[in-house]
Amino acid sequence: MRIFISTIISLLLIAILVFLSPLYSLYKIGTAVKEKDKNTLSSYIVWPEIQVSVKEDVREHLKNRSKLREKELDNPIEGVLEDIKKIGGTIFGEKAIDIAIKKVVTPEGVIKLIEISEKRN
Repeated sequence: MRIFISTIISLLLIAILVFLSPLYSLYKIGTAVKEKDKNTLSSYIVWPEIQVSVKEDVREHLKNRSKLREKELDNPIEGVLEDIKKIGGTIFGEKAIDIAIKKVVTPEGVIKLIEISEKRN
């Protein structure tokens, strides 16, 4: 009976630790951002994976936005301007997105975004 109870208690402790581990990581990330600690941020976040994910999200957002704009265009001049933007976006947009995300989605970039946000408030 004692073995059974100690096993149950051990399993409960493991379950609690598994549940609390991500919360502790989020706490450490939040503290690192507040303290502008780039090293701690880098130890908790895999930046290249986040950058790839953000690029995919931005591309998807731009595709959806482009489709929405096509539906809302009323006059032919707007259509021509949209075509020019689309061609330019295809040529330069991908590279611009890559550069912007590599600059912003970093420990330094996140801290800078927080600083800008705090100044506005």
